[in-house]
Amino acid sequence: MARREQVLAAAVAVFQQGGPHALTHRAVDSVARVPDGTTSNAFRSRNELVGAVAREIARRRLAAPEGAVDEDLSLAWLELVILAQRDPGLHQAIAPVRAEMLERLDGARTDDIPLTTPALAALLTGLELAQAICPEPTSVRELIDALARRAAGGDAPLA
Repeated sequence: MARREQVLAAAVAVFQQGGPHALTHRAVDSVARVPDGTTSNAFRSRNELVGAVAREIARRRLAAPEGAVDEDLSLAWLELVILAQRDPGLHQAIAPVRAEMLERLDGARTDDIPLTTPALAALLTGLELAQAICPEPTSVRELIDALARRAAGGDAPLA
């Protein structure tokens, strides 16, 4: 593994374990077990480091097999999405990946739920956040299926 990829993998691990405030160049150097300053050489600013972490988390989510859920990765992505609402640089950094996620979701849709793909993505993000905060035994898939039955005129309970 090249040094930059090693540092990036460590940065993702730091972010997943401690959130955005734990992500420092020094913490990444420590986790990556590289000399002090290595992360700073690879990612000159904290914004560059956070942007690279955001793109890597999104890349991993897009590469995951359909139906596979990595809860730590999901939580990290949710934290990034929330941070991006207040950080224009981060918002810009993850915008292309969010667009790719929407494109993939749009291409995979076979439902007749009367929602645009961005609205459905927002709903799914909300469900993902709700599960991260208060895990319920009902799966996201069950909720989506119940919504689809409701949209088709069925009388399915939502949970």
